[in-house]
Amino acid sequence: VSPEDLKHIPCILVASKQQRKAEFDYYSRIIGIQSEIIYAESLEEARLMVIGGKGFMPVEGQSENSQLPITRIPLENGGGQIKRNYCAF
Repeated sequence: VSPEDLKHIPCILVASKQQRKAEFDYYSRIIGIQSEIIYAESLEEARLMVIGGKGFMPVEGQSENSQLPITRIPLENGGGQIKRNYCAF
């Protein structure tokens, strides 16, 4: 799935009120999310929103709770899966 494919589905991000602008900037500019952004205060709240059909939530890594009725689909941009590079200094 590409960000273009998801532009009509709200994107759910976990962020405190202080972090919302930074998260919005990252996901819209770097990842390319074009959707309306909905914020959740916790991961549990975000998962409940996804289960309730309120939107999609970008996540990384493997599922730590496979009992949830949530399907993970790779997000692609330009033909390849989007990956983050982490650097330690």
